[in-house]
Amino acid sequence: MMRQKRRIFGLVLLLTLVLALAGCSVWDPIPDHGDNTDNNPGNGIGDGDDGGIDFSLPDLSLNEVRFRDLRGTPVVVFFFKSYCPHCQDEAPFLESVYRRYKGQVEFLGIAVNEQGTSGTLIASTASYAQQIARDFVQPYGWTFPVLIDDYGRVQRQLVGTGVPAFVFVDGYGVVRGTVKDTVSQSRLEQLIRFYLVP
Repeated sequence: MMRQKRRIFGLVLLLTLVLALAGCSVWDPIPDHGDNTDNNPGNGIGDGDDGGIDFSLPDLSLNEVRFRDLRGTPVVVFFFKSYCPHCQDEAPFLESVYRRYKGQVEFLGIAVNEQGTSGTLIASTASYAQQIARDFVQPYGWTFPVLIDDYGRVQRQLVGTGVPAFVFVDGYGVVRGTVKDTVSQSRLEQLIRFYLVP
């Protein structure tokens, strides 16, 4: 009887650990970017001319921002959600990493506005933008751009689902690497040096 209780406790502990490491959403496989030639920047990732990614999303003031405008500088894209505790863990050090690599690498936060993978928005675009400004940008002093991805359309095309996730894009708009997991500040800096900074 005691052995059975230990086995059940071990299984519960293992399941708890797996769920804790899984992040705040279920992760899908990373999509293949090689054949994406969608020319619609509002819905797609490919720009159809040079293989680099492109999309447009509203910023926190609801002005459309086009990713292609960041060309020439490598970009670290951080996908997150308002309710994700793992994203909250990473939020405090993002600004210091951004400042350390400013001029060599741009940062772009993308707040995914979807409840899990339900197809339901967390809030209207305007309300979610205010929430992100209040809960992330202001308390952590972020000075890099933050965009709103309604229904996670851009997220799905770049990394599938699941937050937190990082995408490392070179100055030509080509994805060099992705990480779908929590990272420490030192690990993020290591990944930036590996993927983006010679």
